[in-house]
Amino acid sequence: MTLEPDKASLRVWARRTRANLPDISSQICARLETLIRQLEVQIVLGYRAVHGEPNLEMLVRALPDVQFLTTRASAGGILTLHPYKSAIIQNRFGILEPPADALTLEPDVVQLALVPGLLFTKRGARLGYGGGFYDRLLPHLHCPLVGVTRNALIVDALPCDMWDVAMTQLATESGIVQVS
Repeated sequence: MTLEPDKASLRVWARRTRANLPDISSQICARLETLIRQLEVQIVLGYRAVHGEPNLEMLVRALPDVQFLTTRASAGGILTLHPYKSAIIQNRFGILEPPADALTLEPDVVQLALVPGLLFTKRGARLGYGGGFYDRLLPHLHCPLVGVTRNALIVDALPCDMWDVAMTQLATESGIVQVS
């Protein structure tokens, strides 16, 4: 699908489209479980789903031997990394996150990152919510970056800025695909 290149318009379209899509979290989690087992990774950065994002709870339960991490929005829009299960407080965006005193881990421990977004392209470009949180985190991750989305939210092109980091793979209900 080709859309107008204005980020604000794209975000409105993506939210509206996503709101009308069925929940396919179980299909995506099954695909991700296979990937994680194949890669034999032990530390995975996930996210706490909000507003129709694919929910990773089933994946976390299916892989009890894998350490899942999640993020917390700290001062200055910096995302810090914490154990997934420590996310018990709802932040101003409605996302569950760890409390300020939760154990913090460094980005270099992450072996695989599961990245949410509103839209992705077939080449791995990502459009987030506009706060720049992941834009500041992704350059510090030196591991495969998997954009987690639905087929309906993969578009032909997105406006990209020089700080945007492309995904290495996309995970959808259809499977995991390598992107260039």
